[in-house]
Amino acid sequence: MRFFLIGLFFFSFIIASADGIEKQELEKCKIFFATMARLSRENLPQYKNAVSPSFRACVLKNEKILALIDKKDRYVNEKETLKRILGEFYSGIYLDSFEENLDYSSTLKDRNRIFWGNFIALLPWINKSVEALSPLLTSSQKEEILKNVTNSSLNFYAFVSQQKIATKGIYANGHIARYTHNNAKDALAQLNTYFPDSNDGFILALKNSLGLILSLEVEGYDPWLSPWWQLRFQIICQVWEY
Repeated sequence: MRFFLIGLFFFSFIIASADGIEKQELEKCKIFFATMARLSRENLPQYKNAVSPSFRACVLKNEKILALIDKKDRYVNEKETLKRILGEFYSGIYLDSFEENLDYSSTLKDRNRIFWGNFIALLPWINKSVEALSPLLTSSQKEEILKNVTNSSLNFYAFVSQQKIATKGIYANGHIARYTHNNAKDALAQLNTYFPDSNDGFILALKNSLGLILSLEVEGYDPWLSPWWQLRFQIICQVWEY
């Protein structure tokens, strides 16, 4: 009986510890995505076909994001799998996507395609992004987030729609899209490997959001990053502001 109680105690301790780690990682994940969404809203593109360098600059100097990323490979030997996967994801987005891809000087004739759809076509994307967090949200939370994300997206869309086409200048690098895709792909693959049958709400929601990032366009943004990509990425991130 004594050994049974001791075993039960340690089992309960392990479960409680795992729950504690997961709650910590959920909060950090919300901070990361919410901060990216806020920085995007605060740095709207000044042209229809080019993302402002200020978006990248603000990401690189943001203290909340800096607190999550790893420039010294501290996550490589992290024993907690979820913490390692997410730490590598945050660091990859910061280091590979934003830090390494310097702002690019170019002209419109240098393969810069103009991506700018219509707002009605964007509504299914907003719904998908909100639905991605269904495992974590109540019905009332989903309604509130849907309203907030739609309003923010409409403001973004209305502002950029009034802007001109950039013909030359230095703007955010289009390869940010591809490297963000690659980091999301790596994180999702690891989640599917280590948590293949998880019914945990956080894991499911995270997998859903990463899957949406994978469906963002990565072709044709050479060399400038598209405002259409920024808007759709912002939507994915903003739903984590619940």
